[in-house]
Amino acid sequence: MTSSYFGTPKWNHTLLTPIRTYMSKHGGRLKDVAFFRTGDSNDNDIFPEMEALCGKNPVAMLMLHRRKGVENGGYSEKTG
Repeated sequence: MTSSYFGTPKWNHTLLTPIRTYMSKHGGRLKDVAFFRTGDSNDNDIFPEMEALCGKNPVAMLMLHRRKGVENGGYSEKTG
């Protein structure tokens, strides 16, 4: 399989179920992974869960804050 990018909002302090299911089924076959998440909190506690599900370290991680970045366009400097 090729490289994959996984994005999810943090929902009730965890990953969305479809993301978790896909990563559990296919994560071990992926060459490289990168993660991003959206939300208003500063913690990155879902990234370790994503790493464990894929069985590998991500080549990149990104947190996008809706109020701090998305609404004012600040996300473009992180993703550009």
